[in-house]
Amino acid sequence: MAEEAGGTTESRTEDMHWGLLLRGDMQDLRQGLRQDMRDLRQEVQQDMRDFRQEVQQDLRVARQEVQQDLRGFHQDLTNHKSEVRSLVDNRFYWTIGIILTLFTMQSGLMVGLLKL
Repeated sequence: MAEEAGGTTESRTEDMHWGLLLRGDMQDLRQGLRQDMRDLRQEVQQDMRDFRQEVQQDLRVARQEVQQDLRGFHQDLTNHKSEVRSLVDNRFYWTIGIILTLFTMQSGLMVGLLKL
């Protein structure tokens, strides 16, 4: 009956043996692939964390540089503002001095003309 179905009992036993071996190999391959996928996923996640940390560090450094530049600009602006104020103050005092001098001269001339 086994010979009528397409082979001898020995060949069927051998086919079953090879089938079991192939099935075991496939299961081993699946488990290996699953483990490789887990390892790869963990490696990618670690690489992403490392990259994110590097980017955050670079952003911190860039932010500090920009803040330092802004502080420098602010200091320069403050110094310039102080210089402008001192120039304006000097001009104001010179203007007041000239006005008072001219007013005094005018008053003196007026008094002198009235005495004549």
